[in-house]
Amino acid sequence: MKYRFSFTAVGLAPVAMQEVAALYPDCGSWDAVYARVVQMNTLKCRTTTALRRVAAELVLRLGNLAWEELVRFVENRLNERTVFAWLAVCRTYDLVGDFAAEALREAYVTGQKTYEHSDYEKFVNSKLPLHPEFDELSKQTYAKVRQIVFRMTREAGFLDKKGNIIPLVMDTELMNFIPERDLVFFPMYIGGR
Repeated sequence: MKYRFSFTAVGLAPVAMQEVAALYPDCGSWDAVYARVVQMNTLKCRTTTALRRVAAELVLRLGNLAWEELVRFVENRLNERTVFAWLAVCRTYDLVGDFAAEALREAYVTGQKTYEHSDYEKFVNSKLPLHPEFDELSKQTYAKVRQIVFRMTREAGFLDKKGNIIPLVMDTELMNFIPERDLVFFPMYIGGR
């Protein structure tokens, strides 16, 4: 399956995602949520075009969370917001999921202290045989994709601004809540199952 790169519309955006997710119980469908977000400008975007693009992106991501995950996400557990936002992004975009499960995991388990652009380039090069769509990107779009992947990784708490790798502290109850198949998206967690 080809990688999709439309995630560049917005970073991880856990707060905005939580606000949008909170509308789902009243709206009953993601289409209705999208319509309400656009109608009310819930995201406070300056232009209608930006609002539509960001709203569509957040609704797409949220649609990949199970009902129980949405409920917990909306409960406003500050320390869990980024976990569910990251989970939604990894499920929605294979590139980000593969990046987490493969590139970040390898860096962490090998004891690498930092993750830099050169490491990302190695990851992309390893994906080129299966994902020639990288070659179809302009230099500007490729740079934007890389920028947003790094930004979301920092926002998720896996890297600091200097590129230092940071283990994610996750309590056992939350780890047990996340389906085991999805723990690959959290390669640097500290805790136990």
